[in-house]
Amino acid sequence: MMLEAGWQGSPQLTALCGGEALDRELCNRLVCATRRFWNMYGPTETTVWSTCQRIEDVDTPISIGTPVAETTVRILNGQGLLQPVGVAGELYIGGAGLARGYLWQPELTAERFIPDRYSEEPGMRLYRTGDLARWRRDGTIEYLGRNDHQVKLRGFRIELGEIEACLQAHPAVRECIVMVREDRTGEKRLVAYIVANADLGTSPVAVLRAHASQTLPEFMVPTAIVTLPAFPLTPNGKVDRNAMPEPDLTSLATREYAAPKGHVEMALAEIWQQLLGVSRVGRTDHFFELGGHSLLALRLIEGINATLGVEFALRDLFANPVLSQMAKQLTAQDKKDVATSDRPNLVHLRRGRSPVKLVCIHPGGGGGIGEAYAPLIGALSKEMDVTGISAVDLDTLTRPEASVPEIAANYLHQLSDIIQTPWILVGWSAGGLIAYEMTRLAMKNGCIPLGTLLIDSYPHTVTRCLMNAKFEWNFTNFFSGLAG
Repeated sequence: MMLEAGWQGSPQLTALCGGEALDRELCNRLVCATRRFWNMYGPTETTVWSTCQRIEDVDTPISIGTPVAETTVRILNGQGLLQPVGVAGELYIGGAGLARGYLWQPELTAERFIPDRYSEEPGMRLYRTGDLARWRRDGTIEYLGRNDHQVKLRGFRIELGEIEACLQAHPAVRECIVMVREDRTGEKRLVAYIVANADLGTSPVAVLRAHASQTLPEFMVPTAIVTLPAFPLTPNGKVDRNAMPEPDLTSLATREYAAPKGHVEMALAEIWQQLLGVSRVGRTDHFFELGGHSLLALRLIEGINATLGVEFALRDLFANPVLSQMAKQLTAQDKKDVATSDRPNLVHLRRGRSPVKLVCIHPGGGGGIGEAYAPLIGALSKEMDVTGISAVDLDTLTRPEASVPEIAANYLHQLSDIIQTPWILVGWSAGGLIAYEMTRLAMKNGCIPLGTLLIDSYPHTVTRCLMNAKFEWNFTNFFSGLAG
């Protein structure tokens, strides 16, 4: 406050700073404005100062220093065990300055003042500060914030103060606060709010995420980073966390937008948008930079395989996290399968353990077998094994089959293993004509399906009068049984 009011400092003054975490900007201003500058730390319960550090120049790393005389500091984990150097834990203080307890509050005293199991002197106690800290290699202590800022996200316990300390170590970051927020899809994500003291360039989110990734595991790197001119404050001057703005698309590590090209990229972009809760996805965007994580990755794999009728694996995602790369991988995989397989039309839409196999025939126009049948597959029992027959890309073949009977015969040949087991055939639209012809040929060969279902289709030998209420009831009842 004095600096903001215009105070210029004094070359004869020794300044002690405490009460709140010291940020880099204030530290540098006070170092330059005083003869000596000390960063002090300690709660009232340990008679105010328990650790201190003299900061001699602007390049000195900020810490709360080392314990003062007759003071013991221990950093413990949740089980009360000593934490090694570099690992965050809760800060406990003991020694000559320790208070006896809280007046007329025995329960609170027992909770906050505990026996020091590591002391060689009997009866020694420690005060539980509720603050997070870690030892540095040089023997000083780094303050990481309050322990009540610990969160659990996707099964991991995360110290928000540790993330804040990491980001604040970047020379361009003056202040940092990390929170957990829900996006539009209800997914919880880490969001960092920063006040910068230098230009972070045209891609501040990418710069800071890269900085954090050097020291933090992937699950602790914030998904979104919001740059603010200043943090909102409460009437008493504290940071108002509830007033922090919702992150928008600019808070994510988006790259220069380039519209998706081709049906594969467009289909992938739509899946990404739904999973990540973003308004648009470009062909140069990176799945994990947009907020993807390990759990979302599994849902992405499931969505891609169901929609596009492919077998995309988790290793493929990690090798091709950029949308255009992913589409290229899928296209190359599809062409390879067509070129090398003697069953180029077969696509496993779901591998189940049921003895009955469901076979789905592509609609008119081919392609997109997974997308076409996704709603149906989603309504069926997860034990149901589903195989799709997709129309082969005409660019990869010398010519398509000339007639429906030839197509049906070819598909039955590719299904030779499946039709030896109990199977059900489904055809949609023009695929219904093929399914009908396949059933007719299968009956001649003794491989009769348990049922043949035509969706929005009918064989050319049957009139539309069969598509009545009774037929619809039988159709619905049959699939209700499959859905379990």
